[in-house]
Amino acid sequence: MAPHIPTQCLTTFIKFLNFLSAIQMNTLKLYDYINNLISLAETPENFEKCKFAILCDKYPIQANSKKYIAKVIYISIKTDKRVWRIYPDKIKQYDIEHIQLTANLRRKLSYKMNEFFVNGDNNEQEYNENKYYNYSIEMIDNKTKELIEALRKKYNLEIPELFIGEHQNLVLD
Repeated sequence: MAPHIPTQCLTTFIKFLNFLSAIQMNTLKLYDYINNLISLAETPENFEKCKFAILCDKYPIQANSKKYIAKVIYISIKTDKRVWRIYPDKIKQYDIEHIQLTANLRRKLSYKMNEFFVNGDNNEQEYNENKYYNYSIEMIDNKTKELIEALRKKYNLEIPELFIGEHQNLVLD
């Protein structure tokens, strides 16, 4: 006989799955994210070959065993001649607030991570007819942490928090 699961638990779980599904549908993988971002530039041709650094907020959402969805709070795209910096207000305006990242042996991701950078370039790679860009994950240092606090204050960004429920001891009647 199957265990009884309270309706409220099922409803909450279904809402979470719908939320996760909606984010995943509107979230681009890094390759598409960067290409989309470059297309939004005033002169996209200036960023045909560039390096990028994407600052992601703490606690990315783990969508499956290797896929994470992270909130983007700052982007820097650099070429030999120019730098394009995109701040939270423009990120929201461009509707590019989330990015889909993939963990592997060299890129460790966790739902408990603090803020981190996604660093890479747009030199196109291909594997099994799938195009991608190489990128790495870099944890922030103390100096950057202070700058993030100033960024949060300037753009009125909330600090994400992990919910931890209240423990209740086991009581035998």
